[in-house]
Amino acid sequence: MQLFYAFIYSKYLYMDISIRDKLLDNLQIELGYRKNMLKDKYSNVNKLSNENNFLSEVKTNYKKHYNYIKKIKEEQYRSMSVIADYLDNLLEQTDGADKSIHKATLQQRKIVTEMNKIQKEIDEIVNITDKDTI
Repeated sequence: MQLFYAFIYSKYLYMDISIRDKLLDNLQIELGYRKNMLKDKYSNVNKLSNENNFLSEVKTNYKKHYNYIKKIKEEQYRSMSVIADYLDNLLEQTDGADKSIHKATLQQRKIVTEMNKIQKEIDEIVNITDKDTI
């Protein structure tokens, strides 16, 4: 199985950039569909579990899944926050005329943008799980 993944990875490395970008866009769209599908299923199971006690375990499993995803997202957010703080301190300590300062500023903006995305995902998970408390 590892050989298969190594083959796919090697093909991916030599792929045309435009094709790779299109593939990544398609994967992001599919991921969005699956997130919405999972959210809908969780909501349905939550509603039905009030009527059917056998679904309470399924509901608990969904809740555990969302809590796990939330934990991972919070760890990502904390890690990026540490990096952003480091870059901020670096920028404060240097004179700004250097080319690397410009690069650090761009990286800091990217990190903050990613942090905002992660925080939005955390908020979505909290909204899903809090409105349908167990």
